[in-house]
Amino acid sequence: MDQPITTGEVLPAERLARRCDSVPKHFARFGSECDGIPADQFSVRLTKKTACPAEILEIEAAGRAVHRLRPRLQHPGLYVVLQVKGESQPPPGGGTEALKPNDFILFDASRATEARFDGPGVQAVIFIPLAAAPPDPSHPMRTVGRRFDGAEGVGAMASGFLATFVKHAPLLPAPQVQMLLRVLADILSTASLSLEDKEAAQSSSRHHAFHRRRILQYLSENLRDPNLTPTTIAAVNGISRRYLGKLFEGRGVPITRYVWDQRLERCRRELEDPRSAHKQVTEIAFSWGFSSASHFSRKFRDRFGMSPTQARLNTGD
Repeated sequence: MDQPITTGEVLPAERLARRCDSVPKHFARFGSECDGIPADQFSVRLTKKTACPAEILEIEAAGRAVHRLRPRLQHPGLYVVLQVKGESQPPPGGGTEALKPNDFILFDASRATEARFDGPGVQAVIFIPLAAAPPDPSHPMRTVGRRFDGAEGVGAMASGFLATFVKHAPLLPAPQVQMLLRVLADILSTASLSLEDKEAAQSSSRHHAFHRRRILQYLSENLRDPNLTPTTIAAVNGISRRYLGKLFEGRGVPITRYVWDQRLERCRRELEDPRSAHKQVTEIAFSWGFSSASHFSRKFRDRFGMSPTQARLNTGD
């Protein structure tokens, strides 16, 4: 049975008082608290639905509103906060990205949380008792406080099930709701695993990008060193040779080839620079890490289709 509380039918100055008086009586198990929003700016409708053994609270804000949920120490469980309409700011510990329609976020019901609206919006909060969905190794409690994207992948599928549960579960008998809660727990566990995989991939990508930038900077500063080998590069930067090779897989060339290509490019630039006209070809080559004139000439021709001398002559034309 729905238990609505609305502030819409009272004067603006009386709305906050109406909510503060009514919420504790009807929403005690959700542990609502009043907030610091100015009374004349406050407008919210709360609807509690019972889907035994779960509970559902719909929060509809017409403007600015903060709805706080106190810890449920006597009833351990999980809060699933589904953004239905509009946007809301994530609760403390929920990241910085706003919750958009169909996004959802999980919270440990034994800890306080809140819903913060800066404009019109609707949220559905589902309380799932732990006893109704026994934890397993991939229990969604491991991903509390992290936003699930409800627009794609497993997050979208989970979001669709949550919306259907909110709409239909209060009309079903308790045994059926109990079975659906087990299904929901499995869906949330799958979504949690998917989120962890995604975050791990992003973290790994950022980690790779950081090391790749650092290695490229190191190479740029040390191309003249004739002892610039993969072993030296890896040791100086505190990584293994294997990981060094992995960092360069995406560039399409092994690191040794990359180093020689960069050296050849620097040699060509210097050969074409009129300010280096007084330098011998071998002097330029040796200054960039080459130790053999014949090796340099061969590699230069392979790379640019001309000899080093021709590159210098072409510049003078």
